[in-house]
Amino acid sequence: MRKFYERSHPLNDHKKIFQNICEQYESEWKQGSLFGWESILKEIRNPEVALEENNKYFCVPCNKRLQNEECFETHVKGKKHIKMVNRVADKINETTSFNVLILLS
Repeated sequence: MRKFYERSHPLNDHKKIFQNICEQYESEWKQGSLFGWESILKEIRNPEVALEENNKYFCVPCNKRLQNEECFETHVKGKKHIKMVNRVADKINETTSFNVLILLS
């Protein structure tokens, strides 16, 4: 990209322009305001808060994280989720029945 810019703008001071871009990038990165990276920087700097926010819409039976409440509600109504919940419930019942049999024996 740099070479393309240099060829397409031969009269500009390329070193100064790229130095300004690098300085702006470093400044935004340190402030955590780099466009498109805000959530990732938040996770890096505050992992406990990010973990809490990331688990807000987490489906345990499906082991799946969803973006927002609307996606979570749609997921919970879906066939795959219902099938997985039934599968987990069956495993819990099998385990419980097995443990009861062992205790009674």
